[in-house]
Amino acid sequence: ARCTGRFPTYEEICEHFHVSAATLRRRLAAESTNYQQLLKAFRVELACRYLRETSISVNEIAYLTGYQDPANFNRAFRSVMDCSPARYRESPA
Repeated sequence: ARCTGRFPTYEEICEHFHVSAATLRRRLAAESTNYQQLLKAFRVELACRYLRETSISVNEIAYLTGYQDPANFNRAFRSVMDCSPARYRESPA
């Protein structure tokens, strides 16, 4: 199944877990992370699955993982994986 490209906002996460924004921020900081870092990691992990398991274009994967601009997707992917999405797709599993 394909993701819609929409992910929950920070406020929606807080509401879902019945915690205040400050509490969630504090708990994430205790784990040396924040919502944006977790979201980026999840989006790149999802992109890796699409790249390995489908023939969907890189631009479509950018959209499916919530990026409005493929250049931003490429930059985020490269910062986590140390290679471009196209190079990742071409590399042996």
